[in-house]
Amino acid sequence: MEASLALPVFLIAVLVLLKIVDLYRLHGMLTVSLQESARYLSVCAYAVDETGKETYEIPETAACIAYAEAKIPKEIRENGMVTLVGSRVKNGWLELKAIYWPKMGNRLVPVRNRGIAACAKVHLFCGKTEEEADEEEGEAKQMVWVTENGSVYHTDSSCSHINLSIQVSSPGALAWKRNQDGEKYKECEQCVGNGAAGAEVYYTKYGNRYHNSLSCKGLKRKVKLVALEQTDGLPQCSKCAKKAA
Repeated sequence: MEASLALPVFLIAVLVLLKIVDLYRLHGMLTVSLQESARYLSVCAYAVDETGKETYEIPETAACIAYAEAKIPKEIRENGMVTLVGSRVKNGWLELKAIYWPKMGNRLVPVRNRGIAACAKVHLFCGKTEEEADEEEGEAKQMVWVTENGSVYHTDSSCSHINLSIQVSSPGALAWKRNQDGEKYKECEQCVGNGAAGAEVYYTKYGNRYHNSLSCKGLKRKVKLVALEQTDGLPQCSKCAKKAA
């Protein structure tokens, strides 16, 4: 007897819960639809004519409502009624307001119908004024690369002075080699000093020192990107200057 009374109550509770979950899903679909329509309409407020001159025309509220209503998913309409009467365009802002009355209840589960609100608000895109464009251009800073103890700044991140290409050689073979400037390779004061060179030494095409260890500071570059104004008057790397010329 108790089970026969509790089962209908349980089934009704499950049906109500499922309906509430479905309402959240439909409300999310409606909100996304309004946001997408608002973003599109905001861009439509900005245009450039045939001469390249920027034009800014505020779209009419009725046209915005008509477009947004047409973009509402069919599933939402089939499960209720939507109105966008409260939408408006004012002071450069577009606000799409929707009230959704979903189909609620049936003969088994009578539920009072209540409207659900959804809204999307965006600023109409109008580009930049000439003053704003000039100000933004003036604020743009040239960025360059510098090393921790470097004496120049670099405009090319692939410059061989900061992007080292390390070679390996025996000390005997290296004695006959020259760097890109025609200089002979000398021992590194830090890792070789007055000691003997190892069986293998390391060098770079643009450097003029050879090294016993890959971990030597002479083979490492701590590079950072800074504004040109922060280089304290350092000259430009000659190789970067030639590449830019």
